[in-house]
Amino acid sequence: MSGTAADEFGGAARLLSDTAGGITGTVQRMHRAIARRAFGSAGPAALPAKALHDSVSGLVYGSVRTGIAMGGAVVEAVSRVAGTLRPEGTLVESPIGQATTGVLNGAFGARAEIRGDLLPSRMTLRADHRRVPIETAALAEEYPNASGKLVVFLHGLIETERWWFRAERPDFGTRLAADLGTSQVYLRYNTGKHISENGRELTAVLTELVGAWPVPVTDIVLIGHSMGGLVARGAVHQAAGLPWLPLVTRLVCLGVPHTGAPLERGANLAAWALRRFEESAPLGDLLALRSPGVKDLRYGFLHEEQWTGGDPDAVRRTDTPVDTFIPEGVRQYFLAATLARTENSLLARGLGDLLVMPKSAADTAQVAERRWVGGMNHFDLMHRDEVYQTLLEWLRDADSP
Repeated sequence: MSGTAADEFGGAARLLSDTAGGITGTVQRMHRAIARRAFGSAGPAALPAKALHDSVSGLVYGSVRTGIAMGGAVVEAVSRVAGTLRPEGTLVESPIGQATTGVLNGAFGARAEIRGDLLPSRMTLRADHRRVPIETAALAEEYPNASGKLVVFLHGLIETERWWFRAERPDFGTRLAADLGTSQVYLRYNTGKHISENGRELTAVLTELVGAWPVPVTDIVLIGHSMGGLVARGAVHQAAGLPWLPLVTRLVCLGVPHTGAPLERGANLAAWALRRFEESAPLGDLLALRSPGVKDLRYGFLHEEQWTGGDPDAVRRTDTPVDTFIPEGVRQYFLAATLARTENSLLARGLGDLLVMPKSAADTAQVAERRWVGGMNHFDLMHRDEVYQTLLEWLRDADSP
């Protein structure tokens, strides 16, 4: 395990132990609230028993938290020692390890950023799932046949760039390179952070990438799955005046919740309801620990102004609408999917692709070309052949009006 991988695994171990400790505290708070009500109904005669109960339970929960903290510290220490003893290519570089990293970043991304040791805290370029420095020499070595036409892929919530790949078929980027002579660029980012923050990071990464790319960049296509499409649109909005923006010709959104995701709205409402009662309030607090990135999906927030100064757990929407600037030269393409094979059926409208509704993915308030595909779930959009054929059709003629 390399030092970088050991840091990543050690940070993940510490974050997991912190989370487990927090859950233990939540259970203790619920236990205390229920016991308070039970002993209170028994009257003053129950006070001695309550005092004994509180002392014993406090000792038990304290011991559990201490054990969890010590276990996390041991795992973290072992992983860091292993980083000096073991070769590259173990645990964290594995599909399971990197998938875990994506989930942790998506669920608790803000906490990971504060800790500073759960990677990636910053958006990075990946090739073969390894981090590639955005430097001309490193890029020339990694892309010996570099094209001036870049296709940039952005994954969605709790994902990493690995989600674009399936063992049974080539990834979209490799297929586009063969069919259109493009170069694929896969990015990994912390999906737990605000979408606007990741959009700002994307503007910086693209500025660096265009400056360091081995050959002059002539065309940029942005392809985002789910949250990745929102990040891409937010970056284009923030990039006004940057030299690479005129190079962007296509912005493709695959299953993107432009107007919000009902699952997040349901989680927000559930957290609010649980907090109404003393016994269930700790569960509501636990549910409210969802990361800023998750909460941005409630209404599809792209801009800092939409969340700054507001209550992230408010049940009613209170933000001021912000118009997203997409230059006329950037053509948008929206692809919506449904489990149902009939586009306008009740099942299609009610379940969508399980996570995003077709109305949100299509968002008719925006200027875009739209397509629908049936018989697919949310994650099928990242690798199914029908989706690739649509991409190929959209991107084949870069000079079409």
